[in-house]
Amino acid sequence: MEKTPGSKFCFVLLLLLVLPDCARETPCVGGRGDPYYDFTISFHEQQWCKVQGQVDGEKFLLYDCGSNKVISMNLLREEGKAMDSCEKGLGTLSDLGNEIKHLSTDIKQEKYPDGAPLPLQVRMTCMCKADGRTSGSLEFSLGGERLLTFDSETEKYRADNSEGERLKKKWENDTNLNNFFLKTLKGDCKGLYQCSLHWKKELETTAASTTAIATVPSKAAMNMPIAWWICPVILTWITIVGFLGCRCDKEGPGGVD
Repeated sequence: MEKTPGSKFCFVLLLLLVLPDCARETPCVGGRGDPYYDFTISFHEQQWCKVQGQVDGEKFLLYDCGSNKVISMNLLREEGKAMDSCEKGLGTLSDLGNEIKHLSTDIKQEKYPDGAPLPLQVRMTCMCKADGRTSGSLEFSLGGERLLTFDSETEKYRADNSEGERLKKKWENDTNLNNFFLKTLKGDCKGLYQCSLHWKKELETTAASTTAIATVPSKAAMNMPIAWWICPVILTWITIVGFLGCRCDKEGPGGVD
């Protein structure tokens, strides 16, 4: 079909709106949308490790460190494509799960009144900043009581009680362990962040497709050059995306919960 002046005009505006950095295809901003992954180590079940991923308060991933298998992935569309996009992130979960198992031997295994050992819990939060860098934190708890936290920005531990102080003194002198934590939070975390973004896009796309109302263009619109009646729709959508991307980029990342 021959290009009309309208189609050329629409194409130029489309490029102008897509090219700015604030409208990147994959925005890298922090805040409430930062994903976190909860590791649970059950000592009385041969140190069985389970990871639950959440973003915006919604659970989207359940992973078994022991078998390196996804138990469930709360995606409403094609799960196979989601698995492909999250493959790198799942490797990070496996590596961190194995490291936590080794660290669990350093932690005093307190027990419930009935004699069952308290579970070790580790929350990893991943943040992706506007400049593309990643950071995050690791929060260690025993039976729901926080022991200490490692923050990649300060590269320091913060203890919450006497057991946390004991672990802090031991772990902060372990160069290999600290380098592993930094590599995970400042590098590997990006794959986990992208995995959560993929899930959010799939969820939003599915929600939009189920609520959209099919409309038929009027006869007059059908007789118009196609670029003129579809161009406003495309430009409106891209303008909204560009505005939101710019606004998030200016606001900067939020803090870790």
